[in-house]
Amino acid sequence: MIAVVGLTVLSRKFTEQELRHTLDLLNSIPRPLSPTLPPSPPASPAPPSQRRRITPETDHASTSSAQDSPAAPPRRPALTPAELARIVPVYKERAKLFKRSGDSRKRTELRSSRLGLMELTDSVLHFAYVFWAEDRQRSHRGSVYSFVEVNTWRTLEGLVSACKIGWSKDNDPAARGLYGMLILLEALVLNKMTFFHMSHIREATKGLIIQPPAQNPSPSNLNANPNAGTTPNPNAAGTPNHPTPPSHVPSPAPTTSRSPVPPAQTTQQQQQPPSHRPLPEFYLPNILKHSGQYIQSQLAIANAHALLNASFMHAHFPRTHSICMNTTLGALEEATGDAGFVRLSDDGMEVDLDACVRGEGLWAWPILSGAGMAHLVGFGRSLLWEYGLTRGGYRGAEGMNMDY
Repeated sequence: MIAVVGLTVLSRKFTEQELRHTLDLLNSIPRPLSPTLPPSPPASPAPPSQRRRITPETDHASTSSAQDSPAAPPRRPALTPAELARIVPVYKERAKLFKRSGDSRKRTELRSSRLGLMELTDSVLHFAYVFWAEDRQRSHRGSVYSFVEVNTWRTLEGLVSACKIGWSKDNDPAARGLYGMLILLEALVLNKMTFFHMSHIREATKGLIIQPPAQNPSPSNLNANPNAGTTPNPNAAGTPNHPTPPSHVPSPAPTTSRSPVPPAQTTQQQQQPPSHRPLPEFYLPNILKHSGQYIQSQLAIANAHALLNASFMHAHFPRTHSICMNTTLGALEEATGDAGFVRLSDDGMEVDLDACVRGEGLWAWPILSGAGMAHLVGFGRSLLWEYGLTRGGYRGAEGMNMDY
């Protein structure tokens, strides 16, 4: 029976539609390759890695560049007050020698002109450090504000202005860094002076304010509401048990006449004592002047940091920029216990001027107020050293009055 059924299935005829479907299936099968074709090529190699190949030459170059520009130099011990007093006369004499050597340079040659401008700029930095140190020596411990000898700082204005003009005329793109540094120095000096004046005004304002006398409670205030806290009388009129009947008496008409006696509240306000003593004649003009100068200094600081942005510094002063980015001075460090975070020393006593001119110094960054003057001096000397690296070098104090 099973065989008959199988024969019946094999002997039946296919319909036209089934035949077409079978042909379509056969046509969809890919044709086999001819045996006469050449063998297939080998598999393509893997795509090259995007990572740069390290050869002995490139490995040596990268190692040497990393060694040439470490992250940041080590911190040096802070100067003691005695050591600071000892180096102040040395730096003051050096500042004068820098100015004489810079003024004596010939202005006809570009190299000599730049070298003279670098020495004049170094003179500005040394004078700024000396003035900062002298102000620090005059300041008293525990004082509300640091002392600032305003007239001494103003003697720098002419020299700073001359150096700014010189660097602004230099066509070298890196000269913008020294120009921006001088703008920052100028802004910090103005910030120091205005902060000093505003601190004096603040202390004087405390003496002008009249503190109101302490008010003792009067007997009338103590007995202002004798019924407070007592149980209401249920038989009294106006209670919920005996509501007060509405009054049919019309209310009196409003009067239009004014009493010659002022209300008690107005009289009390007029008799209040003044809140401060009479202001001195110079008080308000000084506030207007010094507050305007303080705003001007903040705008100049922001402008200087815009000139000394990270992209510019990395392109033209990579070593100085590396120190700025990796310095530990002025940074916040996590402390143990309840202290939370503490600020590392940034009072300027750890700045080494001679190390900065060799690219080995350390300073706090960014510098946002006049309190960071010593850090700016270290930053400026590092700029001078790095600027001279590819322009004949800069020897600092060792190259004064010498042609090199």
